[in-house]
Amino acid sequence: MQACALTLVLLLLGMLTRVLQRPHKDRPRTRIQTLNCRTLLDDERLCELDAALAEKNIDMCALQETRRDGFFSTTSDNYMIFTFGESSGHRGIGFAIHKRYAHLITETRGIPETDGRLMFVKLLLHDAEHPTTLICAYAPTNTSPSAI
Repeated sequence: MQACALTLVLLLLGMLTRVLQRPHKDRPRTRIQTLNCRTLLDDERLCELDAALAEKNIDMCALQETRRDGFFSTTSDNYMIFTFGESSGHRGIGFAIHKRYAHLITETRGIPETDGRLMFVKLLLHDAEHPTTLICAYAPTNTSPSAI
């Protein structure tokens, strides 16, 4: 049996859910996606990611299998990209957040105890008292030698 990568983007406090269900008349819908990008080790792949997300009008994207070691952040043409990994060349997760949301990001953090498999981003989508937290989790396949 082959298991696939599991991605969880949790919407805390239900605030983002309300934004997605009932867009405000002055605010467009927020588009969230998840993507197993296979690798983001070189700048060419970062440019491809930027172009693909911009073409689909994606606002926020949780990324898996970035294969970058440590915490990495960069700004591309349209997105701020944050990645976190503990094993160089393996696993790794991250987020691509459109630049129009950059001023709303309050915290990005990878959880070291998870071996590069859990990361979160906090955004102030509505107000400072109720931040929205996006969580990206990567679960290995059943055949992975380092399965949790």
